[in-house]
Amino acid sequence: MNRNPDPCGVEPLFSRPFAAGEIPAKGVKGLVEASESERVRIAAALDLAGLENFWMNFQLNRAGRRHFKLSGHMVASATQICVISLKPVETRVDEKIEIEFWPPEDVARIEVEVESESMSVPLDGPEPIPDGVIDVGQLAYEHLAASLDPYPKEAGVHFEWINPEAEDVSADRPFAGLARLRDRRFSNSD
Repeated sequence: MNRNPDPCGVEPLFSRPFAAGEIPAKGVKGLVEASESERVRIAAALDLAGLENFWMNFQLNRAGRRHFKLSGHMVASATQICVISLKPVETRVDEKIEIEFWPPEDVARIEVEVESESMSVPLDGPEPIPDGVIDVGQLAYEHLAASLDPYPKEAGVHFEWINPEAEDVSADRPFAGLARLRDRRFSNSD
């Protein structure tokens, strides 16, 4: 395993890198689990009130000479803050992950081929292997971030906004506001 800092010099929050060239023919199977200090940093980065657990079982296999396939099961228990009541909301993420990793030049070639044929690149296409390293922890972190509800709400809480500057329009007369505008228009034209 090699440490793979971000090209910007920032150390990933949850890094479990595997050098692609060192992955055996039988693959690598394991569990990556965030330590308490990693969970605190991840919670801060994702604006969570807490992250009680975060782990992923995975199997990383060769899918060709330079291609790899990762199958995983990621689980996390997080505490988010309700965007309406500002009370804690418990969130459980339980997700299966299937992803392929290819050398960057292979991914770029596919993107060029797809672009030349005026097709769209599939969202679940292969991911590039940066610097020959597959970071299983970073992958789990990215999936956690994408799985969280950006607007968590406490059960039974609803937001109803009423514009205090709006004119009162009766529910039984849905076109009353339009009628007032019409009446103003015709009264100003006299």
